[in-house]
Amino acid sequence: MSFKRKIITWLYITYLLSVITLLVVPFSADLGMDEYIFGIRKDHYVHATMFLPFMGYFWITNKAQQSKIDFIKYYGLGILFAASCESLHYFIPYRSF
Repeated sequence: MSFKRKIITWLYITYLLSVITLLVVPFSADLGMDEYIFGIRKDHYVHATMFLPFMGYFWITNKAQQSKIDFIKYYGLGILFAASCESLHYFIPYRSF
């Protein structure tokens, strides 16, 4: 494994751990998440941008081998990861599912 790929992999692992930590740690600060932009609550935008790097990792590491099947596979993995993280809210009393 090249040095560049190792760095990208460690950054990706750090990203995954950060996302999971942010999803389970209680926050008491009011960040204005009940505000709406174009009819969509602000926290939905935050969640969407939080999961965008997941797809970017696969795009960067597999740039030379891009195919439609790979895209569908990684897109499915991204959806599965996001759904799993959001499902954690069901088991955490201070979060809503």
